[in-house]
Amino acid sequence: MNTQQNLFALSIKDFLSPQMLKYALLPFIISMIIMYTLFFLLASAGLDALGSFDVQSTQTSMQNGVPHTESLQAHLEGTAIIKFLMSHAITSWIATFLVYAIGGFFTLYLSIIVAILVLGFLTPFVLKELQLRHYQDVEMIGYSNIITGVLATLKWALIMLLLFFSFYSTLFYTASKYHRL
Repeated sequence: MNTQQNLFALSIKDFLSPQMLKYALLPFIISMIIMYTLFFLLASAGLDALGSFDVQSTQTSMQNGVPHTESLQAHLEGTAIIKFLMSHAITSWIATFLVYAIGGFFTLYLSIIVAILVLGFLTPFVLKELQLRHYQDVEMIGYSNIITGVLATLKWALIMLLLFFSFYSTLFYTASKYHRL
C-alpha cells in the first residue's frame, strides 16, 4: 500500500513538472487560440452577411422552336426576419449571443480534439523524458521512423471507422426490424 502511494505521489510530481505541463498544455492553448481566432473572424463575416443576399436566376423557354434565355441578377438587402432580428437591440443581442455561444462551445470541443491529436504525436518526447528521469537502464525500442507510426495510426483509425459503421448500421437494422412489428 505504501509503495502504491509513493508511485502515485511520484506520478503527480512528474505530471506537475514544468516540462510535462508544457507538453500537456501548450498544444491545447495554441490550438484554442488559433481556432477561436478563426471562429470569431468567420462568425463576424457570417453575421454581417445575414443582411444581404445575391440572387441569380436563369430561365430558358422555347417559343416557336427558338430557345429564349432570360437571366435575373439581384442584390437583396435582408429578409423580413433578419431585418426584424437586427432592428431591435434585444433580439439582435440574443441572436448574436446564441451564434457566438454555440459556436464557441463547438470550437472549444474541436480544439480539445486537435490538442489530443497533437499530444499523440508528442508521446515519444514524453516517454523519452520519463525514461531519462526514472528508467535510464531500460532501452526504448519503438517504431523505426515517423512514417511507420503514422501508418499504424491510419490503420487503427480505418479499423475503428469500419467497426463504427458496421455496428451503427446494425443498430438501424434492428430498430427498423422491431418497428415493423
